[in-house]
Amino acid sequence: MNEALAKFKETLNSGKTIAIRTGNTTDITKILASHILHSAFLSLEKQSSVECGTLDESTQNFLSVLFGEKHKKSEALEQTLIKIDTAQIPISELKYEKEGTILKIILTSPENFDSKKISVEKEKIPADLLLLVDPEEKQLEKILADTPHKEVIKITSKDKDISIKIFEIISALEKDLLKNMKEALWILLDSGSEFSRERILAKKEILEINPDVSKIAASKEALKTKWFWKLLGRVLQRSEIEKDLGTIWTFITPEDFAKTNQNESAILPLFKEIKKLRRGENFLAILWNDGKENIKAIVGGENNLKLKSLATQMNSALSSSYFFAEGFKNFSEAETKIRSEIKKVLQ
Repeated sequence: MNEALAKFKETLNSGKTIAIRTGNTTDITKILASHILHSAFLSLEKQSSVECGTLDESTQNFLSVLFGEKHKKSEALEQTLIKIDTAQIPISELKYEKEGTILKIILTSPENFDSKKISVEKEKIPADLLLLVDPEEKQLEKILADTPHKEVIKITSKDKDISIKIFEIISALEKDLLKNMKEALWILLDSGSEFSRERILAKKEILEINPDVSKIAASKEALKTKWFWKLLGRVLQRSEIEKDLGTIWTFITPEDFAKTNQNESAILPLFKEIKKLRRGENFLAILWNDGKENIKAIVGGENNLKLKSLATQMNSALSSSYFFAEGFKNFSEAETKIRSEIKKVLQ
């Protein structure tokens, strides 16, 4: 076990409550990674909560197939605050007593006061550990502000694929956890877009403990409906490869979304599916019209250093192995701008 994993395990063992946050995302790799950790912590009898934004029905069904109903118990713990402004309500004595199941809080004041001036509020209890699973930088400040915590650990994909990191964490925590979550871990490892020795060895280890192939198939079927595959088919027909730049281009129109009952939440799954089909290209760029005359783009690549440089040049921030860009008037403008920046990066 390396030093980082040992420190993570030590921090985890010293706390009881854990909050897992990704920020608002539709990235199934981050969502699945977060829920694998959540399930592991529940198995270790930790009080765990997980938030990945608003999950659509297919994603919820996907998680239910993999983790079952028990997994849904993920609310953050709260405590009740009773607030008294002593400038308005001078208190000379405060005590409490029990009458059966009733707890009475007794306030003594030298003058009569309006009990409506006493406020009762709910407050989130600070988590012993806030675990950030590769959130976008622009969402980081809000996550930290919205989630009271004592310690924070950030898991990112900057130095290593996030699926490998999650596999290593689960393997390090407890032997049975790997066996209990082998199907979810297999899907997580399979969601990566690049071949690596670490990924092959991890999948080999899972194969040796006989994952349930039918469960893996059922979860994938729940995640991607026939409408998704119809949208993918339309997108692939419009895809082209610019060999000089090693870049795949594809475009999605409002009609594509309308004809397939899909929306912008399908962009990331499409991106990942195409990236798996065409491994080895420098970049993949998907451009789409959101139906409001706005052209947006998601750009990804195999080389994180080049991709980070490209994101910086386009005033964006890298999230995992991709970044978003927007503010283009039409497809032509977007394609020209992205192509120009790609050429600079590849020089």
